[in-house]
Amino acid sequence: MRQTHEDIETLKHLASCALQSRTSIPISHPRLAPLSHPLPTLRSAEQLTQQLVHLAAEKTLSLSSLYSNDDTLHRVNPDLSAPDPLSAFYAKLRQVRDAHRSVTFGVTQPRPVPTEGERDLALLHASHHPVVFSGEEGNGRYLDFMRHYTAYLNVMSKAKQGKENQIEYYEYVDKAVTDFDAVPPSVRSSHVYSRYLSDLLAYCVDFAQRAHPMDRVEEHMEVAEANTRKAMEEKLKDISHRMASPQAVLDELGADGVKKELVSLGQKCGGRPEDRAARLLKAARNGKFGERVILEGAVKFAVEEVLAEEKRATVANVRKKLSLSYAEIEAERIADEAAGADEDEEMESTLYNPKDVPLGWDGKPIPYWMYRLHGLNHEFKCEICGNATYKGPRAFERHFTDSQHVQGLKCLGIGYSKAFLMITRIQDARMLNEKLTKQSEAAAFDEDAEMEFEDQEGNILNKKTYTDLIKQGLL
Repeated sequence: MRQTHEDIETLKHLASCALQSRTSIPISHPRLAPLSHPLPTLRSAEQLTQQLVHLAAEKTLSLSSLYSNDDTLHRVNPDLSAPDPLSAFYAKLRQVRDAHRSVTFGVTQPRPVPTEGERDLALLHASHHPVVFSGEEGNGRYLDFMRHYTAYLNVMSKAKQGKENQIEYYEYVDKAVTDFDAVPPSVRSSHVYSRYLSDLLAYCVDFAQRAHPMDRVEEHMEVAEANTRKAMEEKLKDISHRMASPQAVLDELGADGVKKELVSLGQKCGGRPEDRAARLLKAARNGKFGERVILEGAVKFAVEEVLAEEKRATVANVRKKLSLSYAEIEAERIADEAAGADEDEEMESTLYNPKDVPLGWDGKPIPYWMYRLHGLNHEFKCEICGNATYKGPRAFERHFTDSQHVQGLKCLGIGYSKAFLMITRIQDARMLNEKLTKQSEAAAFDEDAEMEFEDQEGNILNKKTYTDLIKQGLL
């Protein structure tokens, strides 16, 4: 009877948590652990609540039958009508203690009483499957576009031959994944490209639901799709109102403009300019545009709006891995797995680093002897780079070939040259540039003074003297 009472209270608590989860569930950290996550939809919360209420009703009926059973009450309560009620009570007490002792020493396993936190966790486990992220996704921190990157290269290879379309993975994640204008029109109108966009959009929505289950991703995507359709419809109405004939379309937009508009609307762009103009005007009057345009808009919104933070982290992570060896990458992966749910807390905790030593791949300060060995305690400034500071001679020497330093020289009107290595002051760079310019001018070949000519008598003359004597008729 006591256990049934406890079961009823537990079921009521779980049902209350299920109802509260329709609006909010407290989360200790914005990044979810891979254990479980709150209820994503209202429908599942209602179903779970109904199931718990049904179980509670069944328990209540069984409890009522226990109360109505006289034999049960007789077995639970001591027989007060016995000749010695006190002896009967102690005899019952000994039986309870023997039963408790047998449970304590492992004869049977006791049923632990769940705490409030354990009940909440049981609710989440009972209502959902655990959230699963792949190794590349890093528990929801990074995007895994490798499969879509391969599909993108295969799609682009159908339009371009050779290796000119072979971009790096980080370039794809950083720009090409939403740079639809870089895709040739013939490829954008193909079914293979539409299938690639559909797979990419499905992955983005699935990842967002797993990493941000409380953000109502599906509703945001529906709003973005509606906005894209509305923008396309307004654009078509504007074209149909402003242009009355195919010739007017050609006169206003031009042949290239008509082709660009057809591509943006997901229409075919082949044929003569007159045919393309007629096709654009017909599509505008009918309000017709391709579903590929909707897919591109949805992918752009999902990657650049919903998953903007994960995209930036993915680009930084891929670039970092390019500078690491295989052993370092494996060590970092093992360290991340060992950290588990405490990873965020460890990263946010204050590290003891009084000498401001740089952090290693494991997020901890490197040894001080290594800090001194590589000269990281020495700082170098460069005026050309905007007074940027570089720690250690290695980083200082390497920065002279970086784009920031080269761009700084271009702003001063100086072309990149090895002669400007180790030059960090703007005044020194200008003085050296003037000196090199004068030397190049002085070393230049002077045709009038250095080109030699010979007269009929064998005399050697320079070009200027020889030309003057010819004009005077002396030769």
